[in-house]
Amino acid sequence: MNTKENKYRIKTLKAILNKLNLDKYFQKLVLQKIEIPVLDTYNPVWEYWYPHPPCLIPLFLGYGAEYSGLVCHFFSQRKPLFVEYILEQGHFRETASNEKQFITLMLLEMLETEEEPTKEICRFCRAVNYGGEDLQKVFTYWDEYSYGKEHTSPLVYFSDKETVSPYGNIERSEYDGDFPASMPRIKAEDCNNACSFEIGEMDCIENPQNLPVWFKENINLKELFHQYLSQNKPKEAWLTLNSKGWLLKDVAEALTLLKDKTDSELFHLIADNWIYGWEHSDCDEEEKY
Repeated sequence: MNTKENKYRIKTLKAILNKLNLDKYFQKLVLQKIEIPVLDTYNPVWEYWYPHPPCLIPLFLGYGAEYSGLVCHFFSQRKPLFVEYILEQGHFRETASNEKQFITLMLLEMLETEEEPTKEICRFCRAVNYGGEDLQKVFTYWDEYSYGKEHTSPLVYFSDKETVSPYGNIERSEYDGDFPASMPRIKAEDCNNACSFEIGEMDCIENPQNLPVWFKENINLKELFHQYLSQNKPKEAWLTLNSKGWLLKDVAEALTLLKDKTDSELFHLIADNWIYGWEHSDCDEEEKY
């Protein structure tokens, strides 16, 4: 993308971050106003555009076709959460439920390389308002468990109840989130407010015959979307739109129609940002997500 396009995307991303009411230090991090030491997988998200469902708000660009971002569902009560999306894998992986957890996991990645809290890491912590005492807790955790821990309950900012499972499965009784793929057993009703990108393996679902229609195979998603829209069911239409199999050009049209169903400034910003990114990408007319 050229400089003019980058400026537009940066401006729109800044407005989206403000509307999400994210921590001001984290916003600076996303906008690349804070230098990230050691790691090279948290690059500016405006430099390239990969096909992705509009429920994903990309925040960082990794190596290859990989995003770190927020899943934000509209027309329901679900809260935004942080995920990783590797296009080759075809589904989201929950990583954090808030900014502090996200940065904590970044610090663990840094320690995996440096093996100690270097001056650069400490400087980074000050820049993102991450206290030195908390950094020491992260280092103590890493020193004991390294990066192979299957749960994060002893880790600072994860200690109350595990809301994410970045290192593997956790017991359902310990999980306090609503991300289907983070549940050891997924009940069909757990998917009523979710999209197909939030399911890793379909064979993990109990009673799959009770799944919402947008999960079914051989469904015409575009027709289903318009059906829900005509029935004034914007939540179902939105989740249908975020299911696998859409032509990108049809997504742009659907987003324009959904904009008429809400006066949410955040939704309009996200929709416009997605459409702009697609229009200025090198994706062809028949490309899908």
